[in-house]
Amino acid sequence: MMAMNVTELARAAGVPPHVVRYYARIGLLHPARNPVNGYRLFGAADLERLRLARGLRALGCGLDEVRRAIEAMERGEEAGERTLYEILERQLERTRQEMAVLRMREHVLARLVGRRPRRSPRRVVRRRVSELGA
Repeated sequence: MMAMNVTELARAAGVPPHVVRYYARIGLLHPARNPVNGYRLFGAADLERLRLARGLRALGCGLDEVRRAIEAMERGEEAGERTLYEILERQLERTRQEMAVLRMREHVLARLVGRRPRRSPRRVVRRRVSELGA
């Protein structure tokens, strides 16, 4: 595979160019420099890192977890796979917790919307919503 510039790598990974620049700036990608013009040049390993980062971010993982996964993968396949699995397990648990909160929120909202008080509806609904914040 030929060396790619920022735009080419971004296109190959399906991300905007500013993501490539940012990930290079924070050390997730390791570009070489073109000796003629100083442009950043990325290789196949950078594309693999970027695709992994994109996938983890799509699953809701933070940049710290992305960094841990990439660093572990670079230490070796077994360590990388184990770390990746641990990250995914934790993200699954966080997602389940978020879903429980969302289900509770949906239930409360449905009850609030489902009750249509006969007198002074604005005040009653406002009071009920305010009580949630107490």
